[in-house]
Amino acid sequence: MKTQKSRGFTLIELLVVIAIIAVLMGILMPALNRVREQGRSTACKANLRSWGLIWRMYSDEHDGKFSPGNRVGWARGDWVLSLRKYWADKDSILLCPSAKKRLVNSGGGVQAWGDDRHSYVQGNYGDVPGEVCSYGYNLWLFTLPPNVNVLQGRPRELHYDSSYSGKMGNVPLFLDSMWRGGGPWYGDASGRPSNPTYNGIRPPDFNGQWSGYNREMMHFAIDRHSRGVNAVMMEGSVRPVGIKGLWSLKWHRKYDERRGFTGEWPNWMSSFSDK
Repeated sequence: MKTQKSRGFTLIELLVVIAIIAVLMGILMPALNRVREQGRSTACKANLRSWGLIWRMYSDEHDGKFSPGNRVGWARGDWVLSLRKYWADKDSILLCPSAKKRLVNSGGGVQAWGDDRHSYVQGNYGDVPGEVCSYGYNLWLFTLPPNVNVLQGRPRELHYDSSYSGKMGNVPLFLDSMWRGGGPWYGDASGRPSNPTYNGIRPPDFNGQWSGYNREMMHFAIDRHSRGVNAVMMEGSVRPVGIKGLWSLKWHRKYDERRGFTGEWPNWMSSFSDK
């Protein structure tokens, strides 16, 4: 009686199987990456919700007032010290899950600033080293001392200086960022959109562009979460904001969010949604 011998795969059959697996991987990987990114974005929103609660606790303890912005000599990062007692035991909320690592330059050195996928470092104060962060603060939210009328070029009358300032649902508090803080600024005390090419208002020429600490809107205008960033508003809500939509938030008392940016968008942003 003859026995039937088992037959192995031929080379052609093996190549077909490999090709099918490759096709399936090509279909599944983008979906898996989207799921992974959605998870990171959700965790990021949870962090920002915590920052909103922390800032509310601070303002409640100070009769609705905000930080004076002069505790450490560099107002863009003042929030880290002002809020320290509220976050010190849960410092993981300093970092967005999509931007935990530091940015390394071509020479192997670590940069102080970040970009769309990298964190930055705060300045040192006293014997306390600077923290690594990937969120930034709206620099129009300071309660200036009585003898201070301007902070980093920003006049007192444009600041929100109290949590009792009115409707705050479109006023950003903390956002995904590549530097300590920012917010649109035309270099004009009137707060009107008179100079769309000024460093404090114009968008970056490419995603993650670093041009200096005073490029106020470039710090937030990054593609970190689906062509935008996450943000917590002054009244506590957390939501995604498209890159162009950043210019439609109510950053300070006289900022015209209905006009937003009045200049020409750079090519890399031209196809993005306005929201």
